Amino acid sequence: MKQTEAQFQKVVVRYIRLQYKELLVFAVRNEGKRSVKEQSIIKSMGLTSGVSDLVVLGNNGKVLFLELKSEKGKLTQNQKNFKREVEIRGFRYEVVKNIVS
Repeated sequence: MKQTEAQFQKVVVRYIRLQYKELLVFAVRNEGKRSVKEQSIIKSMGLTSGVSDLVVLGNNGKVLFLELKSEKGKLTQNQKNFKREVEIRGFRYEVVKNIVS
């Protein structure tokens, strides 16, 4: 049985929280079906297409953006644009397709 990206995200979050207790990891909920009105409201509140699935905060201002993909998954154009913006600002952005410990 194939693991969904949602299931994989749960595994990644659990792994980070258990292995790296000093880090703060949180999800950015960007997907989902919404009405046009709700979408407009959320966009005005800062919803940005392409934002990574997870943000990991470390010590000394270190920030890591993680995009989770299936083995064959590829970044969308919006995700590529977000990755570029993150890296221009000096932050790390990684695509995670599996966990190897």
